[in-house]
Amino acid sequence: VLKSILASLEISLLNLIATSRNETLGKTLNRIYLNSKSKENNNIKVYSSAGSINSNLKDIRKDLINSKSIGFKHIKIRVDINKKYKSKINLIKKYNFDFAIDLISNTFEKNRNFQNLKRFLNYIKKNKPLWIEEIINVNDIDFFNKIKKKNKILKFSYGENFNSFFDFYNLINFYKFDYINVDISHTTISDLFRLIHLIRKKKIKSKIIFHCWGGVVNLQTSLEIASLSGANIEMVEIPMADFSLNNKFIKKMKINNSYLDLSSLDRK
Repeated sequence: VLKSILASLEISLLNLIATSRNETLGKTLNRIYLNSKSKENNNIKVYSSAGSINSNLKDIRKDLINSKSIGFKHIKIRVDINKKYKSKINLIKKYNFDFAIDLISNTFEKNRNFQNLKRFLNYIKKNKPLWIEEIINVNDIDFFNKIKKKNKILKFSYGENFNSFFDFYNLINFYKFDYINVDISHTTISDLFRLIHLIRKKKIKSKIIFHCWGGVVNLQTSLEIASLSGANIEMVEIPMADFSLNNKFIKKMKINNSYLDLSSLDRK
């Protein structure tokens, strides 16, 4: 909770500085954390984050059609390995999306059924997902290296429930996750840039995927950071959930083939 409060205060202060100088948040971040040495990129790779774990096929189809009309090529859906999921995967394939799967780790926690997990992984390999998110509950994370060893062709992400530099460094250094899911509303920008500096210095292959569920401030800040961090950022999540603030924000976006034109947004 304390870390989330600090993250919120930091974002507020940085936005105040940007406003007082009549500049974008990205320019402020570039000056403070990168000594104005980073070249800003206005084309940000994004993905649509669709539905909830309880969404039915009708709900998912609606999100798929909406995402396609906006300009997304990449999408993430949530599935429960303890329930029927193949129909959801087949529906995504029908709409020709490159897709990721969020298992919402608590679906595995319910009964810790490794057989269900094994069956799911054997099935999903054939469908070549972009990544699998939250494959396992945090209490069982020590099993991850064994899972990864047996599923080398799959990429895995983790981290939305973590919030410190040391948490994320442990995920990429010890557990070797391909991607870490950073939520900037819970992780300070200072910690994030410290992590990016370390990744670059040690030439670590892991990349960052921003988790941006449910907040425009979170989303806008993540996009500004992504514009400065280039190769270290894989994608930014754009939630498709029916939040009124999100809807207004999304309408302004210009997205083509899952690349967002940052200049299409009001950044000051």
